[in-house]
Amino acid sequence: MASFQELQALNAEIAALARAGVPLELGLSQLARTLPRRLGGLSGRIAARLQEGHSLVEALRQEGRGVSPIYVAVVEAALTVNRLPEALDALVAQAVAVRDLRRRLALAMIYPGIVAVVAYVFFLLFLLQVPLTVLEVLDFAPRRLDEGTRQVRAVLSAISQSATLWGPLVPAGLVLLLAFVARMACVASGLRTDAGRGLLSGMWIPGVAQVYADLDRCQATALLQMLLEHQVPLPRALRLSAGSTASQSLRQSFEQLAGAIEEGRPLKVALERAPRLPTLIQRVFTLEHVQGGLPSALQQVATIFRRRALRRVDWLRAVFAPAFLTVVGGGATLMYALALFLPLRSLWDNL
Repeated sequence: MASFQELQALNAEIAALARAGVPLELGLSQLARTLPRRLGGLSGRIAARLQEGHSLVEALRQEGRGVSPIYVAVVEAALTVNRLPEALDALVAQAVAVRDLRRRLALAMIYPGIVAVVAYVFFLLFLLQVPLTVLEVLDFAPRRLDEGTRQVRAVLSAISQSATLWGPLVPAGLVLLLAFVARMACVASGLRTDAGRGLLSGMWIPGVAQVYADLDRCQATALLQMLLEHQVPLPRALRLSAGSTASQSLRQSFEQLAGAIEEGRPLKVALERAPRLPTLIQRVFTLEHVQGGLPSALQQVATIFRRRALRRVDWLRAVFAPAFLTVVGGGATLMYALALFLPLRSLWDNL
């Protein structure tokens, strides 16, 4: 699949050609000679299909998995209302927001992550040296070791001697666990299982899945607003917007709502067919008199989704990172204390 940078560059080129009124098949074929190899090949293939008489949407769909279906859906919706440059600019802005989210999360987790790695490495080195030394001293204790001391000695000895075996397995297991949690959080939020891109997306952090969901809702709502603003019938606008979301529940809700409206049901009754539709969007559809009409209200809802996502990111940076650092630092200190003072206490009791 084309990378974010490649789609962003292709977006910019197509938007510029559309604004200038240059035929896309001509402009893309010329650009294919100057762009980098992979992006140039993509532009060349699209231009060739356009010259064969295919539409831009068909040309993009023939790329298969090479181009995101969400990107194709946005292009199709934009061409419906002849607003391709604006829609592509909005798509790039959405992708930039997601990339900025990941960058913020990465920056917030760098220091706690370094602390966790260093603390774990030093804990392993500590287990390989200090407890064994203290336990060896116990062998020279003047009094016979009691049963509890012998059990503590046996456990610490086994842990210390096998540290080279279980030491690498613990972080590997933790990574797999976090990747699983990220996947489950993605499913619980209604997003596709590949939308969060696993561990690096930060979906395992509480609240991050909701951030991605809000950004996704913002994109779908803004596209729906643009379509309705240009007098596209509501069922058609809902179906086009459904293709632009990574959320299975939101896509199904839009499709169900569109189907109910096409059956001639009143809007309030049709909403009962889409119980998983986000509350904010439901309220907009249920209002009988909206100042500025439904498109204006949807634009405000899209803004609310975006602002809510940004507020969640700021909260995560202000609260989660310090809390995570406290847990890691406190946990490391506790492990050091237990690994050192349990043998020392046994040594003291047997002197």
